Amino acid sequence: MQTFEKTIKELENLKYEKNIFEILFDASPNGIALIKNNIFIQCNQQMLTLFDCCNKRDFLEKTPKEIFPTWHDVLSSFASREKDENRYHQFEWEFQEFGESTLWLEITASYISIDNKELIYLICKDVTERKKMLLALNKQKEDLFYQANYDALTQLPNKTMLLKELEKRIKNKISMALLYMDLDRFKDINDSLGHDIGDKVLEIVAQRLKGQLKGGDFIARLGGDEFVIILDKLSDKDEIIYRVKKIQNSIKKSLSIETMTLYTTASIGISLCPQNDINITNLLKFADTAMYQAKEKGNGYCQFYTREMTQMAYKQTMLERDIRNGIQNNEFLVYYQPQVDVISEKIIGMEALVRWNHPNLGLLSPGKFVPIAIKTGLIVDIDFLVMHKAMSDLSKWIHAGLKPGVLSLNLTMKQLEQPYIVQTIKDLLNYYGLNAESLSFEITEDEMMKNPDYIIALLKELSYMGISIAIDDFGTGYSSLSYLKRMPIDKLKIDKSFINDIPYDEEAIAIVEMIISLTNTLQIDIIAEGVETEEQKNFMIEKNCHEIQGYYYSKPLIEQDMRSMLEKEALG
Repeated sequence: MQTFEKTIKELENLKYEKNIFEILFDASPNGIALIKNNIFIQCNQQMLTLFDCCNKRDFLEKTPKEIFPTWHDVLSSFASREKDENRYHQFEWEFQEFGESTLWLEITASYISIDNKELIYLICKDVTERKKMLLALNKQKEDLFYQANYDALTQLPNKTMLLKELEKRIKNKISMALLYMDLDRFKDINDSLGHDIGDKVLEIVAQRLKGQLKGGDFIARLGGDEFVIILDKLSDKDEIIYRVKKIQNSIKKSLSIETMTLYTTASIGISLCPQNDINITNLLKFADTAMYQAKEKGNGYCQFYTREMTQMAYKQTMLERDIRNGIQNNEFLVYYQPQVDVISEKIIGMEALVRWNHPNLGLLSPGKFVPIAIKTGLIVDIDFLVMHKAMSDLSKWIHAGLKPGVLSLNLTMKQLEQPYIVQTIKDLLNYYGLNAESLSFEITEDEMMKNPDYIIALLKELSYMGISIAIDDFGTGYSSLSYLKRMPIDKLKIDKSFINDIPYDEEAIAIVEMIISLTNTLQIDIIAEGVETEEQKNFMIEKNCHEIQGYYYSKPLIEQDMRSMLEKEALG
């Protein structure tokens, strides 16, 4: 075995007059330094070091900390071990003491014996390039993980992360309340102000939601304006409601974006684990179902899930399926209810009404299927079916020399939002050879107020074509009179709910008189729908409302019966 002294002598001839720092960064392939009987050798990017350490307890004194402080700490950790505990150890060490560059060394340390002396033997290898590659790879993995598990806009966990979190909590049998949150009328913000403003709203909302979290709570964004919040270890309904109200209150505070001040509210559905279920899919579905129930109450409500909601949701799903099939199978029919001038007793128009000839349930009125059709967007297809059929029938009657008057068609917001809706109507008029003056479009007061500025612009375009515009169900909503004044309205339609109680209910009478007075002020026409009795007819005549629609004159009729009524009137 080579003696320690001989090793020293052989290596001393290669000594450089440089300190260890210079050697570490020397471009030459070989280098050696001798400091206080400790040999440092650099050879082909590796460094071999021998420490004379007869007594390892005092070996630290032989490595001056001021010369190599970081390495001194490394060796302190290794030398403090008992000799038999671990005679070999490999680790990486990072040096950042030298300017902006970083050096990574792979250090292999062990005890050896030379001349019956215990020495610490280290090989230091420069692994900087390898380390940089590994760091870049890890960074790429972290980026991919973040993209897969977090939402880029709000920086919140996404659905993937949510499912992992729910799985972990259910596995550990942790009780929780699952909140499914949706911003109310967020689509209006996107449509009217643009998606950039909408994105900023979502960012602010996300920050406010994070501020409401406690302890083990969790929040994720599913997409759009939908968020899911887990309230940790909560099952007491009073406490849950308290937390939910705090969340909703934080959302409804004003939002300052650029030069605008905006407002929004949140509808929240709540499912409980384990009370409602311990299945992730069901818990999310239940909370979502409850959220839609909350929305039906209005803006800013919350709703706990109940078993009855699932039954209702199932019925709605089956109804949606049947509606789709009904559209394909041409099951929807158009009925017509005459509108009559009570002075001349002549038909001045008719309203086209849809009915569904369901293969199993028979003839269904709109109240049975229109709400779900609106919710699913299927109302657009139904409305266009009605529009085609009604305009076709109108054209046939006119060409037959009959006088059907003005055809009233109902428009929903879903239909008005369709691209090229105005051009589509123009094309239909041309196709059926009709004048725009032969059409009247009815829009309900509630639909009108969903996006009044957009509605005003669109209705003005239709009015400019010559189509008359009527507000349906007037008096049941909360329309602003300033909007009414700006809209190109030709007629108001008094809702049937007010006519029902005339002439015996003083409140109904007062409302009807107010609506009639309003039409006189705005200089627009008025029609009463739902007139069924002689008393109601006479009341409307007394109040100078001469246009009537209702069972008093006729129930809604199929095309053949409506044609017969027109032919009978033509014969006098």
